[in-house]
Amino acid sequence: MSDYIDELTDLFEAFSRFTETMKNAARNDMLQRHPFYNELVEELEEKEKVVDKLLNELSEKYKEAISDYVVDLKDMHYFEGDYFYMRGYSDCIRLFHRFNLLK
Repeated sequence: MSDYIDELTDLFEAFSRFTETMKNAARNDMLQRHPFYNELVEELEEKEKVVDKLLNELSEKYKEAISDYVVDLKDMHYFEGDYFYMRGYSDCIRLFHRFNLLK
């Protein structure tokens, strides 16, 4: 049973690395093909610097509340992105299976 669990763990880790590589490739492709996205990333980085300066002017209580909110928001967006990426991937596999393209 332990060998089976080890094999599943290895498979999961390999699949995680594979999907992470695919997501990174998709993000790089998006950066190259969509100038608006690239501009948005650059603008967001500049705005983050401004927000960091403003946060430093706030009391610890407000700074912590806003920082916690931003971290949770980023985590949620990351989770949603992963979920929808994997959902698209699994939908594609199902479609291939339904059309008998997988043997």
